[in-house]
Parts: sequence; structure tokens; C-alpha cells
Amino acid sequence: MWRVAALRYVLGVHYSVEVLLKFVSELLRSIKNEAKKK
Repeated sequence: MWRVAALRYVLGVHYSVEVLLKFVSELLRSIKNEAKKK
């Protein structure tokens, strides 16, 4: 039974890492765009 819980935990961590990476890349892109405007 603990295997299912561990699997869910790992998948949850992987999902949040993916979301975080997307957020960071979007942030970097907007920063680059702001730099181009100036």
C-alpha cells in the first residue's frame, strides 16, 4: 500500500517541478522582452 502513496508523492513532486519550470521560463521570457523594449 505504501508504494501507491510513494508513487503519488513522486508524481506530485514531478508535476509541481514542471509547473515551476514553466513559470520560471515565462518569467525569464517577459524579462527579456522588457530588456528589448528599453
